[in-house]
Amino acid sequence: MRNIIFLWIFFCLFSLSWAQDLLVVEKYSRTLYFYRDRTIQKAYPVALGWNPDVPKKEKGDGATPEGFYFIVAKRPSRKYTLFMELNYPNLKDVNLAWWEGRLSYEDYQRCLEAARKREPSPSCPLGFGIGIHGGGVFKERDGKIVKDWTYGCIALNDQDIRELYRLVKVGTPVIIYNAKRPLFETLKQFVFPIQTPGIRLHPWWGEWEFLLRGVLVKASLWEDHRGDRRLIIWGLKPGVNRLLFFYRDDNADGVLSPWEAARVFSAPGWDYNRLQREILEVLPFWAEEQILKGRGG
Repeated sequence: MRNIIFLWIFFCLFSLSWAQDLLVVEKYSRTLYFYRDRTIQKAYPVALGWNPDVPKKEKGDGATPEGFYFIVAKRPSRKYTLFMELNYPNLKDVNLAWWEGRLSYEDYQRCLEAARKREPSPSCPLGFGIGIHGGGVFKERDGKIVKDWTYGCIALNDQDIRELYRLVKVGTPVIIYNAKRPLFETLKQFVFPIQTPGIRLHPWWGEWEFLLRGVLVKASLWEDHRGDRRLIIWGLKPGVNRLLFFYRDDNADGVLSPWEAARVFSAPGWDYNRLQREILEVLPFWAEEQILKGRGG
């Protein structure tokens, strides 16, 4: 039996079946985008948790989650004007925490049951009560202006949350990512883990497969408990099955060392840095496709 993370993706950017509404939070730019029918309708500035540069891992860490979630409840809030709750932690968060050794088996089972129901539990050590709310993009504390001030939620200005609250329904998917983190770290938050109960010794791996600029692109992520990780991306010309590029990033830091660069293959127009940027650009579209197929959250 193996403790492996699987991800099967059959993605074509130009033939997506989009849900009507979608929220995308890009953490680096501190921006929330509201999509309707594949078109950006609104863009709002946001504040994040006071520990904004990493994905949330546990209760009280001040980090904002990354991955794809759903609006599971909407309600007024005396403290934050209006509140739209997310189903954090989801199945990815729980299974990744178990693999990383951050949960006891009893906590794992408790968190897993809540995640399956999309009902965040106060007893889960990963945290709960994460959502999108008002209260302002900036706060004044001790005479200073604070930019990221929440405990992990996404905060909007009060007039913006009132507008968004009217637009968004319960069940709307929400995608959260940081475009400036290494590609491996970003994609890891969208890999859906399948776990063997009670076993977490094996490495995990995930795979992507999608069309980009008419080329079949495949990406493979791998990580073990020693912290070793690997990102491999290659592209094939459909029909003729001709290899156009092959990149192996052995420490998955997004930068090719001289040793790594000596082993790559690339046709003109498929620079590694540009390729990583293009993958991030289509990430929200892919993620919603997975949600529509029932693989998200």
